[in-house]
Amino acid sequence: MKVLLSFVVAVCLLIVAEGQPPIPPVYPGHRMGNQDGTILLEAFFDLLCPDSKAAWPTIQQVITHYGNQMSFIAHIFPLPYHRNAFYTAQAGLVIANAKGESAWWKYLDLAFQNQDQYSTYGTVNMTGTEIIQDLAGMAAQLGVSGSTFNQGMQYGNNFDATARMNWKYATTRGIYGTPVFLLNGVWATDNAYMNATQWESLIDTVVNGGGLQDIRSSSFRSIK
Repeated sequence: MKVLLSFVVAVCLLIVAEGQPPIPPVYPGHRMGNQDGTILLEAFFDLLCPDSKAAWPTIQQVITHYGNQMSFIAHIFPLPYHRNAFYTAQAGLVIANAKGESAWWKYLDLAFQNQDQYSTYGTVNMTGTEIIQDLAGMAAQLGVSGSTFNQGMQYGNNFDATARMNWKYATTRGIYGTPVFLLNGVWATDNAYMNATQWESLIDTVVNGGGLQDIRSSSFRSIK
């Protein structure tokens, strides 16, 4: 009986271990600002999410406002109901690998600018291969050759695996949609439409020791 019980426990532990998300070799995300800044703001975006697109200009203002005080990390969390979200996430990794992180930030802007083109409705009559070829045109604007891009977009390669790992990482942080923002590692808001003044009020309250409890209210948090 004890042997059988030990076997069952061992099998259960193996199942749990295999079900755990992988530990990333480095902290995920794309970084901007002072990496030693005392304020860490993280955003989880989907490149095909209209709310993520709407939030980005204001977040840029916030990053500029805090300057060397802030470290900013953008995480890409492709939502499953946006048909091409995973393609755009993997494409960003290919571009960053080929041309560096500065190219990735340019790609972020391009992806948001061309968001409608890659929406589910915008590509309803396109195959996956045609969509990837279309994305190759965007990558070419950033200096990535077609052969490099197409090779990087293959299923099952390191870029594909990294995009999946980044998605799984986000789920471990409780991310359920986009955009979601973490401040100093703690959930702050999922409101895409806060203005710069509201962001500064939120961040300054935390920096000055007020904490997040009183400011994570319905006036900041969007209803989804």
